[in-house]
Amino acid sequence: DACTFRSNQADNVGGAISNAFGAITNITNTTFESNTCNGTGGALFSQNDENIITVKNSTFISNEGEFGGAIGMNGDNAASEGLTLPVLNLEQVSITANFALRQAGGINITNANANLENVLLDLNLPLDDDGVGGGISFNTNDSIAAVFNIINSTIIENTASLGAGIANWKFGELSTSTLTVQNTIFANPEGDGNNYVIEAGDPVFVSNGGNLSANTSMEMILTGPNDLNDVGPQFVDPSDFNYQLMNESPCVDQGIADGAPPTDLLGNPRVGEPDIGAYENQMMVNTEERHYRFGQLTLFPNPVENQLNYNFSTIWRGQLTLQISDAAGKVVHQEVLTKSTDDLQQLTDVSQLPAGTYQLSLSNGRLYQTQSFIKQ
Repeated sequence: DACTFRSNQADNVGGAISNAFGAITNITNTTFESNTCNGTGGALFSQNDENIITVKNSTFISNEGEFGGAIGMNGDNAASEGLTLPVLNLEQVSITANFALRQAGGINITNANANLENVLLDLNLPLDDDGVGGGISFNTNDSIAAVFNIINSTIIENTASLGAGIANWKFGELSTSTLTVQNTIFANPEGDGNNYVIEAGDPVFVSNGGNLSANTSMEMILTGPNDLNDVGPQFVDPSDFNYQLMNESPCVDQGIADGAPPTDLLGNPRVGEPDIGAYENQMMVNTEERHYRFGQLTLFPNPVENQLNYNFSTIWRGQLTLQISDAAGKVVHQEVLTKSTDDLQQLTDVSQLPAGTYQLSLSNGRLYQTQSFIKQ
């Protein structure tokens, strides 16, 4: 309870926590940030028999793994031994800007059951060109029956080659896979993996109604009461990662009340008919700024006289903007860099800067990392 796991590493499973024997059943008020794993579950991995693990009021941000950038859940042992499948419960959880090398930028579920309530999944992605499941990858095999329920959640701006929001995979004629969604927003780039895709097999998709797809990619399956297709959710300020609903949003009061949680992701009460999504509109506009960090940035030497070395480590690759700002916030140096490997190592000449305290920041336009240094 009330812990922070930051910058931990693992070679196999669970960059911060590996719950292989089911000893952990509850995680609350906890932040997982910038943890890495070469296997499954960049921050959290759970593999156990007949166990329920519940994560509440917690945040997963900028974690990195091969399968499941933030969370990996595996019930292979239970499936092979005919035991009850383990269950992952997420309640009031934000899963933001996590990366997977191969599959499931956010959550990877294999042969297990899961329930998501008031969950935000945004800006997650697998980096592999053929990576599947930007937000979630749900996998079922071994002749078992797996169930996945999602209610009042927001799955937005995740990307993947297949299943930008959710990729669903089922193998074997005797296995069953059922995904049920209610009061949930899907707003992932159309054509860039789409909101929901069946990777293989014949999993079952059930709409309990009150869902919204911002494009047409789900129009054949979102056919429940109050379901909306090709309709924008009208967030307060998505460019600043504020996914609360504007007063005029079509999501307001359009959710299905039966089974809806009494509060939203922020703990605000759901008023009248529940809204669609993780946030309940309170008939006001909240312009709280939200900026998400990613990667690990190290500066040396610090203090520095002439040449400042910096190392930026993350599996994300692409174009970055480097800025150096003085104590008043004025930008005194800026350049554009291309990051093509896991570790970006550079030298910057600061010999002409006056003595004082500065900040060096790296940003890809949506995510950033920053560190302070002293110029002697």
